[in-house]
Amino acid sequence: DAGGRAETGGGKAKERGFRRVRVGPDGTRVLRGVLSRAKRCDWARIVERNCPLPARFRRRKERPLAVQDVTGMYSDQGGVRRCVVEAFRAVFDKEAFGSERNLDRVVEKAGEFVTLRHKENMSLEEVMEGVKVNDFLWLLPPSPPASGS
Repeated sequence: DAGGRAETGGGKAKERGFRRVRVGPDGTRVLRGVLSRAKRCDWARIVERNCPLPARFRRRKERPLAVQDVTGMYSDQGGVRRCVVEAFRAVFDKEAFGSERNLDRVVEKAGEFVTLRHKENMSLEEVMEGVKVNDFLWLLPPSPPASGS
């Protein structure tokens, strides 16, 4: 339930020994904020600012782009990295990650992830290195009501 108690549903989570925990009211508020910012985000502007189209493709009125035109476009790694970092910061705030330090750390790793080569990978452990899980206060179950005395 929304009170933060564990839910022992079936499915793959149970098979793997995971315990599902529903997010409490603080988590719901934080996640709603993330969704709200994602809906309001000007994605096109972020992409255009960081990965602009080559000049020959801008403001084309004579004909739409053909597939062969699009395949000739590319963005440099730095532009893609800046785009991902800016988009990440537009959607997630300090509260979602519990602290500015945690947010900075995950954003840095997201930028690194985008620049990995074809066969390179990044583990969750690498992403979470240096992130303090105890800072994510919204993950804590709600406190039980104080008993009146």
